[in-house]
Amino acid sequence: MTIAIKLNTAEQIRRARAANPELSQEDLASRLGVTLSQVKAALAYRQPGQKRGRKLNIP
Repeated sequence: MTIAIKLNTAEQIRRARAANPELSQEDLASRLGVTLSQVKAALAYRQPGQKRGRKLNIP
């Protein structure tokens, strides 16, 4: 018996990139039916050294 697990779009993009690293971002977007912005955001999320946004200094 096979169990299907629904992955969110970002994880689908990351796994597709891991399986086919030679694909460009445009190719990933067209194959998965997502926008180029979604591909860029999903791939940028796990890049080493990326900042996660501004830190607020609240006194």
